[in-house]
Amino acid sequence: MSDHLEPLTSDLSQILLHKARLEARAGDWPRCEDLATRGIFRAPEPTCALALHLVRAQARFETGDFSGASADLDRADDLRAVFPVAAIAAEVLELRLRLQAHLAPEYALA
Repeated sequence: MSDHLEPLTSDLSQILLHKARLEARAGDWPRCEDLATRGIFRAPEPTCALALHLVRAQARFETGDFSGASADLDRADDLRAVFPVAAIAAEVLELRLRLQAHLAPEYALA
């Protein structure tokens, strides 16, 4: 029976990823984070998980949750070793986090 549920779970994660991206475009970062988190908890396939962590990292960054963004980037780092093409998006976000740390040192990541 679990064989029948796996595609549904993966499809649902993809839908949540798409919705999270739409909320990011709209600037609704709390809703974006919530949708990405729901997608991550569904244990999606690795490329979807990577994208969800990157989207959630950006949402957390935009709301000032720099430690949460850092945790998502760490997880994305683990996943992007397997998928180097997606590394560019993660690197851009890391640069944004470094810039934030430069502008507001009290939020610098360890």
